[in-house]
Amino acid sequence: MALRLQELAERHGDFYVPAFAVRLGRADLVRQMAVAVSQAEADLSLSGMGRFSFTVVNAFDVAKQDFLTGDGTPLLEKLTFGASVEVAMGYGDVRALPVLVSGVVTEIGTNFAEGGSPELTVSGYDHSYPLSVGKNSQNWAKAKDSDVVAMISRAHNLDTDIVPTREEHAQIEQNQESDLEFVRKIAERNRRYKVYISGGRTLRFGPARDGSGPVATLAFGAGLLSFKPEANLAGQVGAVEIHGWDPKRGGAHCRACSAR
Repeated sequence: MALRLQELAERHGDFYVPAFAVRLGRADLVRQMAVAVSQAEADLSLSGMGRFSFTVVNAFDVAKQDFLTGDGTPLLEKLTFGASVEVAMGYGDVRALPVLVSGVVTEIGTNFAEGGSPELTVSGYDHSYPLSVGKNSQNWAKAKDSDVVAMISRAHNLDTDIVPTREEHAQIEQNQESDLEFVRKIAERNRRYKVYISGGRTLRFGPARDGSGPVATLAFGAGLLSFKPEANLAGQVGAVEIHGWDPKRGGAHCRACSAR
């Protein structure tokens, strides 16, 4: 049964003060390394790689001409390409915030603006990123799609949550494709299968988990501040005809459905 918004709010500090934590390795950038982070973003998509970004401010030491942590350690010695990062967001105790994206740093940008403090902009992708690098060609004989995905996942040191496929193929070929492109193509030919990273370093290959039911019930005037439903007649059709072939009767057939 879905929770009412009031019940959900009680679990999350009444949605009063949103909080975030950016962890480099296992160390909290703000609370353990004393590095100021002005903003953090997490972008999650079922059809693409999860992405994160954050901005570091007030870390540049003019005398040493370097970005430093609170204890004087050069920040860019720790914040390197490929470094592991977690971005957690939510409400309440920062230590208990859910992790939205766990991945690796792929981009570091700087901004030395006139009259302002230099900033670092750091971004990256979840742990499916290594699968997107490079092009590979290989083949597997007498194998199931799920077995091939499992082998590719292990090659990238990922944990797996794989729903076995039924059909055994005589030959499965990867031809000058990244591993990520290839496993997504395999997922598309298996009905309702998706490929994404779940729980940090676990590659999920299977049907999307869309049957868990609603999280909360929203009512206008009781947490739902605005609501604007709209029905539009534009683009609607009056009838649909379906043409097909009946293999039992050996002939074409047509069925029509009218709008009511």
